[in-house]
Amino acid sequence: MTRSSLIVPSAWVVGSGRTIDGGEATHTPCTASELAQPLAAQVGRWYRIGFAVSDRTAGAVAPRLSGGSLRPGTAISVDGQVTDRIQAVTGNDTLEFSADAAFDGAVSDILLNLETAACLDAGTHYLWLEPQNADGVPGPINAPLTIEVI
Repeated sequence: MTRSSLIVPSAWVVGSGRTIDGGEATHTPCTASELAQPLAAQVGRWYRIGFAVSDRTAGAVAPRLSGGSLRPGTAISVDGQVTDRIQAVTGNDTLEFSADAAFDGAVSDILLNLETAACLDAGTHYLWLEPQNADGVPGPINAPLTIEVI
């Protein structure tokens, strides 16, 4: 999986107190539960995870790799765009978003990437582009474009 907008609910296993609608998975306070999707994780490799938390009024949600030893990410208790990094171990075969019983909010815009040696470091980066015509004559360099790498 590289990107999942939660548009196809059948791709996810939905725990109690959760619903998927309009591209987001909502959890209402009741019991702790998971939102899960199978993952063919590579042992020893790092995975970068990005997602958005919105409409949160209580509790926390955390990404994690499960199957075999549980590999938890950081518990999030605020709205916003979130990034995390988790290393897979033997048996990890599922990406989960674990909500505690108090979590009242939604998760969306899920992105999972396998980290490689060619990856830029996570964080903010800037690009400057210089257009050229067919003869190689350069045009004006644009202002820096800001990109966020998870």
